[in-house]
Amino acid sequence: SGWSAVFHDGTLGIGDQSNSDDEKMLIYPNPARDFIKIILPEDLTVGVLLIHDYAGRFINKSNVGPACHSRIMHIDIENYPAGIYNVEYQSNNGRIIRAGFIKVIG
Repeated sequence: SGWSAVFHDGTLGIGDQSNSDDEKMLIYPNPARDFIKIILPEDLTVGVLLIHDYAGRFINKSNVGPACHSRIMHIDIENYPAGIYNVEYQSNNGRIIRAGFIKVIG
């Protein structure tokens, strides 16, 4: 098990995932240095994955869906500054799942 960075009601903190088990978006390793893997729910639909820094600045956008042929996304974060990041999955049908990760230097 362990700890994770989690987005709760507009704030990012350390704790358990806020989504129910069937709506989890898992991020590992967390904290991370060079890359993260994001595992999306099995029933994902077409949508986008957005990454913002703790100040809310847009960092990255990736398309998500059946055409990707995988629920696992590999994101290179090597050039991201150290800090806390928010990850949000937005489906085309309005479903939103949030999680977060910590980028460390080392």
